[in-house]
Amino acid sequence: MPHEITVLEGTSIIKITYNDEVSLDERINMITELTLNYITTSHLKILLDARKLVKNMTETEQKLWGKYIASREEFITASVAVLDQINIHINQSSIKMAYLTGQNIQQFHCEETAIDWLSKQ
Repeated sequence: MPHEITVLEGTSIIKITYNDEVSLDERINMITELTLNYITTSHLKILLDARKLVKNMTETEQKLWGKYIASREEFITASVAVLDQINIHINQSSIKMAYLTGQNIQQFHCEETAIDWLSKQ
């Protein structure tokens, strides 16, 4: 499976881990899984671990993905921390598009720092 969804123990933070290549269709299917099985509060806190993600989406697909996430009602008040590798920003266009359309999204390289930020949201 190209992604894994878990809830961090003792928190309301939902962690999504991308592994290898994750296509636009797979990401949309992941949102369906997330909304059906994991959303329990009106203010989502999502830790998106993209450190093992292999870039496979075009710039256009990345922008569509960012707009799609920002347009979903479930994510209007969400806080999203994106973990990526230092100097490797393969989700840059998606993150920028989501941010420009009002998403509360931040990039991190340290999981502990990302969790701390989410805990304060």
